[in-house]
Amino acid sequence: MSQLSNIENKLEIVLPSSYKNTINKFQLFMEIEFNNYQINLFNEKSLFDDLNGFPQWSYLEYLVEINKEKQLMPNVVERHDLSGYIDSERVKRGLMFGSLADGACVYFDLEDGLSIWEYWLDDGSIGKIADNFDEILSQGDVIDFE
Repeated sequence: MSQLSNIENKLEIVLPSSYKNTINKFQLFMEIEFNNYQINLFNEKSLFDDLNGFPQWSYLEYLVEINKEKQLMPNVVERHDLSGYIDSERVKRGLMFGSLADGACVYFDLEDGLSIWEYWLDDGSIGKIADNFDEILSQGDVIDFE
């Protein structure tokens, strides 16, 4: 868990204990079905995999930057769940911790109480999935893990 502590210190947050306990229950992958989403959690080691010079947990910084031409303005990200936009810097600071079956990224929004959001790769838009990780665990079903 020392690597997670490094993330918490860098971002000045405390990750939910339910999240920290969950990612220690599998070594390769864990899929949770929640509200018609299949969420594939990254294990602790893969959070630090290098993706284009970024650790996977901070990869949104890269994705938002390369997709800004798809947005109305370069400093906002469109929401696909509601009408509106969110500041791109807020999305860039998100902590990516998983993916969806369709390839979208799943992340903690640090400015919304560590709520859970998805980032669509095709158009660079976002949408809120859950208010917190505990909601996913309590209402979701683990469908596979190894």
